[in-house]
Amino acid sequence: MKVHTQAAKHTASHSHYIQKTLIIYSP
Repeated sequence: MKVHTQAAKHTASHSHYIQKTLIIYSP
């Protein structure tokens, strides 16, 4: 269960990073 939570947390963090990057590089 701990591993699953860690994976979900990492995915959420990665998704947030992509969103931030898209906003920065959006024309």
